[in-house]
Amino acid sequence: MPPILNRVGIIRAMGSGSSKNSSQKNTPAAAPPSRASEKSTHSSRKRLSVLGEGGPSDGSDSPLAAQGASSASGSSSCDLLFAYDIAVKPGFDPEDENESKECQDETLVIEGFMNDPKKVLVCVFDGHGTNGRKAATWCKREFPKLLQISVGKGLNEQEALKEACQGTEDGLAKSGFDVYFSGSTATFLIIDDKTMHFSWVGDSRAVLALQPGSSSKVIAKEMTHDHKPDDPKEKARIQSSGGVVQAVGDEDDSPMRIFSKEMLDEGRWAPGLAMSRSVGDLLATSLGAIPLADYEKHEMEGNESFVIMASDGLWEVFDNDEAVKWVHSYAMRKKEASGVLPGHATGATMMTTAQAIAEEAQRRWCSTFNEEVVVDDTSVIIIWLNNNVYNFGDSHITVLDHHSVPHRKRKASLVVQ
Repeated sequence: MPPILNRVGIIRAMGSGSSKNSSQKNTPAAAPPSRASEKSTHSSRKRLSVLGEGGPSDGSDSPLAAQGASSASGSSSCDLLFAYDIAVKPGFDPEDENESKECQDETLVIEGFMNDPKKVLVCVFDGHGTNGRKAATWCKREFPKLLQISVGKGLNEQEALKEACQGTEDGLAKSGFDVYFSGSTATFLIIDDKTMHFSWVGDSRAVLALQPGSSSKVIAKEMTHDHKPDDPKEKARIQSSGGVVQAVGDEDDSPMRIFSKEMLDEGRWAPGLAMSRSVGDLLATSLGAIPLADYEKHEMEGNESFVIMASDGLWEVFDNDEAVKWVHSYAMRKKEASGVLPGHATGATMMTTAQAIAEEAQRRWCSTFNEEVVVDDTSVIIIWLNNNVYNFGDSHITVLDHHSVPHRKRKASLVVQ
């Protein structure tokens, strides 16, 4: 079977022969730490205004730094009592410890967004394709600027988020690097003191944990809905645009993908995108894979405990309810000696909750799939909301980790995520 030219997911082999993860660049990233140790090689805590996959920032490299975004120097720029955990863990090949994989995930938090001390912007981007890393980095840099422009024009949050997504795709088309077969998912959250504005393109997901009444348990409320080609409305749009929606192979769990009929007739399985919406992926866009952001609003009532925003590296192996229960349990069981959230103390002895669940997700990738697997990049942001349940200690403290890679080796033969 001819190779799929672009997908979200990893194809080890299609018929005869094999292919490496096509979301990787030709130039490998720096080798990950030894799988002999699961300890992080980078863990830092500080007050922040902007942070991302590359580490915490004092605001000087912020995409909004020149436009008056808040700085983290001195005191916090945000009046809201939130704390954050962020983990960005590169994927890896369990069968080849010497093979490095470029991480294509990006994260971003901007406190005091739009110079408003009551606003926070949180983003997760998951790149895919040959230039997926470039696409995700472009989105991280340009989307907040475009969103700020849209809000400045007087648009409400829903319309501003949609316009900024479209503008980001338009910019990608003129970026100077090829996004014909590359792009990124995008999931956003704007929080103020009363309202959460969720918006998304693709299959990175946001889930809200609620703790109703006096219950000590949490329940999950999915705030985004994965954009998949087999959704009836999405499929109808794709087909009306000339796209073909079908799976690869005969496996029951093979995801539906978008293909060009003309290319299929030529024996070329392209573009093979396993999402119905994305930013970039210009061939898929011509076949109905729009960059239009969906939107969901949540008015806070005081029973909100935390939000999990994560790339599909997490959601492939956790369902929503399981994830919020896992996070709550870990946070309550693994508190620091001072009683604050795991990883949120000076001289912390515990992994943060985001780091712990990201590592658990990657372990599950290795132990659950019975085929040959290249473990996906896994990004997790947890926004802690309810200080009556979770002791933040010094509020706005954030632990960020993006190097620790768990080790598990397992043989397999084929995976199409």
